[in-house]
Amino acid sequence: MSEFLRPPAGAARLEGNVRLPEHLPSTHTGDATPPGSPAKAPGSPKSGGLTSHFKSPNAMLNELLVSSVVNATAGPTTASAKAPLSLQTTTVNFRNFVQKSGPIFYVQDGVESIIRWEDPIKTVFCGCCWVVLCLHPMLLLLLPNVIIITILLVTHQKRYPPQPIAASLNERPTKVSDKPMNDGPPSQGSIDYLQNLQNIQGMMGRISDLTDAGRQAVPYLDWSNERLTMVILQVAILSGIGMASIMYYVPWKYVALVGGIAALALSHPLSISLLGRSAPLMQTRSKHILAKLQQIMEDDALNDEHLEALDIRDIELFENERLDETGQWSPHALTLRDPKPWATQASIAAGLSHDTQAATAPSDAELSYSPPKGYRWVEGEQWRIDKYSNWAIASDLDDDGWHYSTDFRPTENASDAIKAHSTRQRRWIRRAFHYAG
Repeated sequence: MSEFLRPPAGAARLEGNVRLPEHLPSTHTGDATPPGSPAKAPGSPKSGGLTSHFKSPNAMLNELLVSSVVNATAGPTTASAKAPLSLQTTTVNFRNFVQKSGPIFYVQDGVESIIRWEDPIKTVFCGCCWVVLCLHPMLLLLLPNVIIITILLVTHQKRYPPQPIAASLNERPTKVSDKPMNDGPPSQGSIDYLQNLQNIQGMMGRISDLTDAGRQAVPYLDWSNERLTMVILQVAILSGIGMASIMYYVPWKYVALVGGIAALALSHPLSISLLGRSAPLMQTRSKHILAKLQQIMEDDALNDEHLEALDIRDIELFENERLDETGQWSPHALTLRDPKPWATQASIAAGLSHDTQAATAPSDAELSYSPPKGYRWVEGEQWRIDKYSNWAIASDLDDDGWHYSTDFRPTENASDAIKAHSTRQRRWIRRAFHYAG
């Protein structure tokens, strides 16, 4: 042992039997007990002193975890993590977005130019690339490389402008500059800045139009019409089961191939012209299809009492309005010769107007109109606008079901075009069934 433990040269040996104290005074205050706290049991382990420096790794890890949990605070919520609303910050961020959104609209303009056949050669080339990608989807892994190579070729052309062939054979390409091409964002008020601002304006309009188009589907999905929403739910479930059963047998790459080529073909100017000419016919057929689907859904909701009825018919009411002096449509602008704001087809055909009283004329409130004698309303159905049937003779219906005419008569020649929108009406229908009794 003396080989390993050698005292220092200047150390002196203690004389006599000197006993060290059993408990050395400790300067460690981490485990000091507060006044009034109970004393530790004699057999309890001692902490602090020299033994506190020789804790096991597990004990140190436990203490670290416990202290982390105790000192941990709840993270900020999503709302509190956002920056507060500030007009100055909004202005700065919007200006920066306008300055730096150029690449987004550059890509958008490139895609739109391909779809619109502005450069037929480029569109045909992109169509061929789409065919190759659909037949060999693994080539998509090379897309990042192709993008980088394209960017490098474009920047090389800007760095070394093309020269005449005779000069290029004898001389090396002339380099424009060694400076980076990043000129920074366009300054406020420049042409590029205003162009980006114009593109943002168009983007906001398209987003608004898409939102309005999506809102039209909300009544079909919010259970305001339980029967229609239930049909949509059933169709979604059944179609999902059917798709899950055949999805592994469908050649999706050929479906994508045909879909992409069809999209390019339909966006050709010739195709757009043909579709524009056939739009009225397609609109008429779509109305017939929608009317048939609506009739099927309504018939499916009938109960046994309705099916056993002697007759089920559509009770109709026509809502009439006239253009007033301020250019607004109003039922109060109707003249004495016009039909009432709410009238039946029989009263309109008979010429019953405000100054004519008849037993068949309904009241002004369409909800208070009663079904014919011997008929009752079909439970669960309310008055609805007829947008799909061909009750209008002179012109098509608009999106709200209105039919425009001149004094509630069809416009016969072009000279009446100015008066063509002086009156309008739309048809409300509600089904009633004949009951025995």
